[in-house]
Amino acid sequence: WGDALSWTEEMARYVMIWMCFLAASILVREDGHIGISVLRDKLSPTGKRLFFVIADMASILFLLMWGYISIESYHIVKYDISPGVNIALGWVFVSQPICALLMLIQAVLLLVRRLTGQTSLSVQDKVDV
Repeated sequence: WGDALSWTEEMARYVMIWMCFLAASILVREDGHIGISVLRDKLSPTGKRLFFVIADMASILFLLMWGYISIESYHIVKYDISPGVNIALGWVFVSQPICALLMLIQAVLLLVRRLTGQTSLSVQDKVDV
């Protein structure tokens, strides 16, 4: 009875990595990531719009760099085998470029919504997903 299954903790960690990365993409779509509003709240409506556009462009640049770097790291570890679950670590590390791509798509769509004046998704858009 004192023996725990050795692979359960490792598998839980890998599933949590995938869940967190996929949830991050949804949060970009919903514009739900944590932000500091001290400066933003003091800006005029035009200033706020410019602030968000600059922040969105910085996010897109970051996601492009992260996507590139994560592909490089994937190629380094793709054939390494995890000790507990005995699967290729590539299955874990591929979550990063996939998430970067999903977040990039959502960030570009968010930027387009901001530039066109559509501040949030309509209820119908949220249901169709």
